[in-house]
Amino acid sequence: MFSYDRKRLIPAGNVISNYHPLRPWFFFSFSFFCLLSLLVSGHLSYRGALDWR
Repeated sequence: MFSYDRKRLIPAGNVISNYHPLRPWFFFSFSFFCLLSLLVSGHLSYRGALDWR
């Protein structure tokens, strides 16, 4: 079962990495940017809720 999953997932990973060589760095920066924007928006909405009260 594990070898079947590895056989099924490795070609897709190779195709994606061949299509976009900077995929790991791009994914890391994109996830970090999303997390940072989510944190900032949550902080601003929290401060806005405190100011509205």
